[in-house]
Amino acid sequence: MTKEPSTPPTELSTPEDRLQHDIDELERGMGWKGVVKWILILGVAAAAVGAFYKYAPKPEAKKTPKMTAKGGMVLDTLEPQNGKLSAAPSRFRWEGVTNRSDYTFKLMAKGDPTPLADRVVRDANVELQPLEASRLKAGGSYIWEAQARGPDGKILGTARGYFDL
Repeated sequence: MTKEPSTPPTELSTPEDRLQHDIDELERGMGWKGVVKWILILGVAAAAVGAFYKYAPKPEAKKTPKMTAKGGMVLDTLEPQNGKLSAAPSRFRWEGVTNRSDYTFKLMAKGDPTPLADRVVRDANVELQPLEASRLKAGGSYIWEAQARGPDGKILGTARGYFDL
C-alpha cells in the first residue's frame, strides 16, 4: 500500500477540508521512524530516572531505639563480636549513651550467676584486669552485660553480648 502525498492545509479551501486533512494525518500514524524515536526518548528518560535513584544521596535512616523489657534502650555491643572466639578478649566496648551517670559491667560464665567481673565505669568500655582475664577458660561460654544508668539510677540502656572460647 502506497501513501498518497498529502495536500498542504494552506491549499485546502474550507475549514472542513483542513480538519479532514488533520484527521487523516493523525490516522495515518507515525511510521517506523516515529516509533523508534519515541522508544529512544523513553529509554533515555528511564535511564536518567534510574541513574537518579541509584546515585542520588539517600537520606540517613533514623534509628528507632529498641526497648528492653526492664526499660531503656537496647545498646549495640561493639567488642568482642558475639560467637566463637579464638582467644579470650581483654576489652569490652558497647554503644555509648549521652546524659548517663555511669555504666555497670558484668561478665559471667554461662549458667553461673556469680560474676567473673563486676564493675562500675564512666566510659562505654572495660579493660579486664589480669585476674579477671585469667578466669576465662578455653571451652567455656560467657555472657556479658553493660547498663547505662542516669543520674537518678534509672537504666537508660542495656548492651548484652556472648562468646565461646
